[in-house]
Amino acid sequence: MTVLVLSGISLPNFFLGVLLIYVFSVQLGWIPPSGYVTPTENLGQNLRLMVLLAITLGTGTAGVLTCFLRGSMFEVLTQNFVRTARAKGVGSQDVIIPRGMMNALIKFCSIDTI
Repeated sequence: MTVLVLSGISLPNFFLGVLLIYVFSVQLGWIPPSGYVTPTENLGQNLRLMVLLAITLGTGTAGVLTCFLRGSMFEVLTQNFVRTARAKGVGSQDVIIPRGMMNALIKFCSIDTI
């Protein structure tokens, strides 16, 4: 996961876009490399043409937000209520997902810099 996040942050958008066009359009032939169809004409084709664009533009932002969330999660998992839940015998998955992730998201969403 760390390698995926770091590659999302460090890859320039123009390089990732060219790479995605090469793989999914040229090599696999799944998506046309360019074009535009109005949503009123054909909504499915319109969304199909926007997939590569959305992935390219969202990758950098998703990487940065994942780094912030990861740091927030590490901080929450060291708090007393998580230690107490583990001491009472609650499994790791039951501690991390409902208790840890929810509190990390609350802490993450209250950051003023986002």
